[in-house]
Amino acid sequence: MKTAPVLALFCLLATSWAQSDEQRKIWDKCLEQVGLTQDEVKTDPDATKQSTKCFYSCVVQNNGVLDDQGKINVEKIEEYAKMVTDDALRKELIDKTMKCKETVEASGTTDLCERGAALYVCSTKAFESLGKEKS
Repeated sequence: MKTAPVLALFCLLATSWAQSDEQRKIWDKCLEQVGLTQDEVKTDPDATKQSTKCFYSCVVQNNGVLDDQGKINVEKIEEYAKMVTDDALRKELIDKTMKCKETVEASGTTDLCERGAALYVCSTKAFESLGKEKS
């Protein structure tokens, strides 16, 4: 699975993505903090297990996209989106990520692991779908 500079856009970060040293450190820190291995994360890309949800939430929080109160940082999302140099794709990414934000907020969940994982998974899928749909 390829993830995003969305979390790198967050975050955006998963398993086969070529990560910067900083992103790799965040990834490893969150693996250790939650007690997961790289392989365990790979087998749960949609975050169906609580431990994976907490892992993805940790990644999103450490990238500054989600604070410890569960608030989503729009400015940070836009900052990461600047990594996409094509103007049309950048706008598409921001639009899709904002829809992710709205979906997470509309869910009403206050659980930090749930919020972070939902944002991570949705944003990653948004990044992966860039340019594949007509808006």
